[in-house]
Amino acid sequence: MTGHYQTLIKGPVSWSWKQYGQGKRMMFAFHGFNRGPEDFEAFSRQLGEEYTLLAFDLFFHGKSSVETGDHIVPMTLEVLKSLIDDILEKYGVQEFEVMAYSFGGRLAMNCVEIYKGRVKGLYLMAPDGLRFNPGFYAAVQTYPGRILLKRYTHNVKAVLPIMKLLGSLRIYNPKAIEFYMNHLVVDSMRVKVYNSWMYHRSTVPDLNKVVKIIQQEKIRLLLFFGKYDLIIPPKLGERFAKRAGMPGALHILETGHRLHEKNREICEIILNGK
Repeated sequence: MTGHYQTLIKGPVSWSWKQYGQGKRMMFAFHGFNRGPEDFEAFSRQLGEEYTLLAFDLFFHGKSSVETGDHIVPMTLEVLKSLIDDILEKYGVQEFEVMAYSFGGRLAMNCVEIYKGRVKGLYLMAPDGLRFNPGFYAAVQTYPGRILLKRYTHNVKAVLPIMKLLGSLRIYNPKAIEFYMNHLVVDSMRVKVYNSWMYHRSTVPDLNKVVKIIQQEKIRLLLFFGKYDLIIPPKLGERFAKRAGMPGALHILETGHRLHEKNREICEIILNGK
């Protein structure tokens, strides 16, 4: 089942997605950093009769782009709502469900914040945004941090010693630091990190609001974490499930961070109503 690309152009934003399946229920899907909508093709083979699945390119990934000029103005929830409103109108739907992996988890939880009462299901695979990230905050929410981030984007030799120090001090897990360092040695990857972080810097979800809406609207919540994941560990899922009052929502699978590869197990849980 090969999806076909569609694109919405609105102002400086060009947002693309692949459509899979032909079911009556609408599912939005957001991939992780440096991944793509193709990650959800395997999901659509199992969900395609039940769902029409729209797998979006994150901004500065694939065919989704933003005209930024000299400075990257962050996307706001108002901008995101305007884009999604047009897509919901295009498909003639009012209610939808959301699936996301890693970095895409932010946009999934943003949907819950924006569309109270209209998001009926939230299915998160090792989602980003479940904890305060001091490195991300310092890099994109402070003026000195943004200056340094831009400088380091063009000078990898300056940032690698700092990351090694963070790992040696165990401020961040050394294995996680190794994962990030492997990405930063490539010039194009550093540019993608810079653009993505800067554009999405206002999309960190308000977890108190998200949890409150989940409880009030009785949103179906499923959380999938890898037992051996050092990037976004299962303990974060345990905390969020407990916070939402839904400990049974948590599913820990025999894998690391690459939860999207466990599509068969995840789809079975989604379809079986657990």
